[in-house]
Amino acid sequence: MERYNYSILFKIMTDSKKKRITKKQIESQLDKLYSHDTYCINLQNKEEFSNERHSVYGEITRHSVDGILDMFSKKFGKTAVFYDLGCGHAKMVSHIALKSKAKKVVGIELSKERYNKALEICSEIEFHGTQPAIINGNFLNEDLSDATVVYIDNTMYEPAILGHVVEKLPKGCLLIYKTGGMTTGDRFFPLNTSYNKKDRLPKDSLAAFWMCCASYRYV
Repeated sequence: MERYNYSILFKIMTDSKKKRITKKQIESQLDKLYSHDTYCINLQNKEEFSNERHSVYGEITRHSVDGILDMFSKKFGKTAVFYDLGCGHAKMVSHIALKSKAKKVVGIELSKERYNKALEICSEIEFHGTQPAIINGNFLNEDLSDATVVYIDNTMYEPAILGHVVEKLPKGCLLIYKTGGMTTGDRFFPLNTSYNKKDRLPKDSLAAFWMCCASYRYV
């Protein structure tokens, strides 16, 4: 029995080494991920999207996702449970699943078309750790009680929607949301704040992401 247990332990350790992925391999998978065309809903048609449809537009850039990762990885590490509300083609959740040690990564998308595309894209990516989960549904109806980090593009929703999201989040959850402040071009500005001794960001600290500003706060 003792020999058997050691054999199992050796196999687990060997398999673990086989599953390790290099930074070069991760970047290769990210290149594949971002080689897919982005989607965009014309802002001129914004009035066509009611609160019931919960449609969003555009995609955040690769560098911006890295900025978000740097921000929450230090605090939550392997305990992170990340949700992208309105995940589109699931590039952000795939990116975070590839580069972070998060325990759980979930994307929620209402549009069946974008959900199907997200599944297609995820099927092409080689995940060596956390596997992202993609849900086709309304994020206001989903259970977010285990979330530690939540991202939402708030530019296409009524202000009340963000309030409903906050009500669903557990205490201490980090909420990252995009506002309507415009920047010029596709540029990334790194976070201009750092964690203090209590590992908390100022409530209204700002950083600029793809075509808009992102606000961060703990609920």
